[in-house]
Amino acid sequence: MVPPSPQALRPYPQYNAVYDANAGVGRTWYDSLQTKIERRFGAWQFMGSYVFSKNLSLMHYRQIFSQSSNVQVQDAYNVQEGKSYMPMDLPHVFNILNSYNLPFGREESFFSSTNRLTEALIGGWSFRAPTSTGAPASSRW
Repeated sequence: MVPPSPQALRPYPQYNAVYDANAGVGRTWYDSLQTKIERRFGAWQFMGSYVFSKNLSLMHYRQIFSQSSNVQVQDAYNVQEGKSYMPMDLPHVFNILNSYNLPFGREESFFSSTNRLTEALIGGWSFRAPTSTGAPASSRW
C-alpha cells in the first residue's frame, strides 16, 4: 500500500497553496491567583507577592501574532488539538522587595538643616533589594 501524498492531506488538495493567515483561529488564555502583602516599619518597607498562573494558547504565539502569510495551523481538521501551554508560562512567581529610605536630608536624622542644593543632592535616596523567582532577573538603573 502506498501512503497518500502530503498534498492529498491538505484542507483543499486541489489547490497548491491556500494560506489562512490571520484567520482568527488562535486564542490565548491567562488565569491566575495573585496575592500581595505590604508592610511599613518606619524607614523600612517590605512587600511580597505570589502569583499562581496558567498561560495557555490555541496555536503557537508566533502563529497567532505573525504578519507573514506562510504561517499555518498544524492540523486544519482539528484546530482545538493545538491548545497547549505557552512558552512563557510561569506557574509560580514569588517576588520580594525590601526598601530602606536613607536618613539624609530635611526632616531626617542627618543633614536636616541644609540648603536646597544640598537637599537636592543627598535627600530622598533609598536602598532597594528586589528578589524574584520564576522569571529571568532583570534590573533597571
